[in-house]
Amino acid sequence: MVQSWRVLLGLVLIAGCAPTLTPRQEQVYAAVADCRERTGAEAFLKYVDQDGRFAIEPMDLRQLIPFRQCLRDRHRVRFAGDDGDGWRRPP
Repeated sequence: MVQSWRVLLGLVLIAGCAPTLTPRQEQVYAAVADCRERTGAEAFLKYVDQDGRFAIEPMDLRQLIPFRQCLRDRHRVRFAGDDGDGWRRPP
């Protein structure tokens, strides 16, 4: 019984100290998951900054193009070189 309380206390402390995602990070993870499912692309995030900037691991170009287009069309993501970099805010 004493051991189970120690384990429970440890889990509560760890969960309380875990970093939380910003709303922008949550948007990125949701958008990538959606477009991975829709396009079948094997896309993996290298990192997601707190402001929502992210990098994708290199993948087959045949998968990358429709994956990025899905992010643009469905989630309003803009990439470097696109018209207006970053997340576009609704009007």
